[in-house]
Amino acid sequence: MNRNTYLIYLFITLLLCSCNNKTNNSNKEKHIIEFKQEYITNYNQSNIVDSTQLICLLENPDEDLQIKQIDKICIKNNHIYIADTYLKRLIVFNKEGIAFHQIGSMGNGPGEYSSIADFYVTASNDIYIYDSVKKKIILYDSKNNYIKDFNINFEGEHFVQLNNNEFLFSLAPYNEGKLKRKKIAITDKDFNTINTMFEFEKNTDPNYQFISPLTEYCDKFVYNRGISNDIYIFSSKGIIENIITFDFGSLNVSTNKLNDINKLLESDDSYSYIAACPILINNTILSIINKENELFTCIYDIKKKKTYLNNISNFSVNNLNIPLSVTDNGQVISYFNEDIYPNYKNDKNISESIKNEIQNGAYVVCLYNINNSFFN
Repeated sequence: MNRNTYLIYLFITLLLCSCNNKTNNSNKEKHIIEFKQEYITNYNQSNIVDSTQLICLLENPDEDLQIKQIDKICIKNNHIYIADTYLKRLIVFNKEGIAFHQIGSMGNGPGEYSSIADFYVTASNDIYIYDSVKKKIILYDSKNNYIKDFNINFEGEHFVQLNNNEFLFSLAPYNEGKLKRKKIAITDKDFNTINTMFEFEKNTDPNYQFISPLTEYCDKFVYNRGISNDIYIFSSKGIIENIITFDFGSLNVSTNKLNDINKLLESDDSYSYIAACPILINNTILSIINKENELFTCIYDIKKKKTYLNNISNFSVNNLNIPLSVTDNGQVISYFNEDIYPNYKNDKNISESIKNEIQNGAYVVCLYNINNSFFN
């Protein structure tokens, strides 16, 4: 598998399946990305990344604290939380990248789970894990003690806690009953549904499920279920504040292509779409764009209406690549390993000790400090 093909499949779990969704929100604003050469020039001529911190994840095989893939990264209160849905593990690393425990474990007893569809870490380091197989939310305290679990009556994909202790869920497209075709559900603190919002297109493929259609930064939450051009911005109370639509013109995915997402992703058809849920920082959107089967990091300044593009094939730790999430203090979080960045040995910004760990299969978390002047 060549490098570009690998990267495309790396993001398949981040891609989601709705397009041109109908809403009555009056704040919907279209932003057209035409992929002009000047957008790449904008990136190359701008001092976007002030500095990069690299944290090598050091596993502990003796305690079975290992990961096979990274599906979600959360950094809070000097802890690094890594979800691996393949091995069904949530591993906690310290700020130096050393693995020191797993949250919960597989099984059928109290506090045990059959899957990890998502997790959420509170400000006090309590941890909620969503087990989509058992349809439960399991709560652990900051010391990894099991507290209780909650039954839920819907099929979700991802969730965040609002500042009123309610929860916002992105929904899978195969719910039935009152939640049929709904995209968003708001629940109370005990995970009872109290509100729903927005709808999938009627022909959305119900069999294709993805990870991480929600991102969080300070008092904002962003929802985008890939292949959809609509970016929903919520307040910390779960109130929709804005809907921004990226419009790729003739390269938009047509709605009649949504009924078989596997076929769409495996085809050689030329489309452009948002390939990973965007991050919102200070009126600036950071995301991954798939342009005709080629991946770009996309930075869009909403106020200035200015676009920056960096081809992911030009990966280096000095470039802002594969933005997945953001820390509470505004550091953009990404990661790589030898498969994603095969030219790491020639990168002078990576220490020899980290290069040795990468060669042995390690993952490296990247924390990008964005130049403050870039957002002014």
